[in-house]
Amino acid sequence: MDLSSTIHVSIEPVSNSYQVEEPITLHVVLQNRASHPITILTWDSPLDPKAGILGVFYARDAQYDTVVRGDVVNFSRKLPPTRDSFVEVGSHQQTETWVKLPVMQLRTGRSYLIEARGKWKAVWNGRLGDIDKESLDSMTGGLSGQFKYCSAMLNVT
Repeated sequence: MDLSSTIHVSIEPVSNSYQVEEPITLHVVLQNRASHPITILTWDSPLDPKAGILGVFYARDAQYDTVVRGDVVNFSRKLPPTRDSFVEVGSHQQTETWVKLPVMQLRTGRSYLIEARGKWKAVWNGRLGDIDKESLDSMTGGLSGQFKYCSAMLNVT
C-alpha cells in the first residue's frame, strides 16, 4: 500500500479571511482512496486532536515563501495508545475534524497557504477490530510515511 495514493487530506480554512491575532480554524478531511478499509494512528497527524499545538500545521507566505509557525508544545505520550488514538476509514470513505491553530505572527495584507507536514506513525490495512492488539499497542505491522498537504489561500486583513 502506497500511503500517498491511499490517503488524501484536504485542508480548508473555515474562513478565507482572518484578522491579525485571530486564531485560525481549519476543516480537515481525510479520504481513503483504497478499495479496503484502513486504520490510522492519529498521533502527530492532521487528525490528532492536538495537531494545532504540535507543529503539524504552519503558514507559508504566498508572496515571500517564508514559513510562519505558531507556538509548539512538545510532550510525551503514554503507551500503549488508547483506542481513541485510532481512526478507521472505510473503503472510499472519509473522516473529518476541525483544528484550531494557535495565534501566529501573520502580517496584515498578506496571503498565506496553510500546510501540514509530518509523518504518519502507523497505517494498517483493515478494520480496527481486525488488527491484533499487540500490533496496535506496539504500533507495528502497519505502514508509516511522510506527508505534506496544502490548503486554499488565506488572507489576513
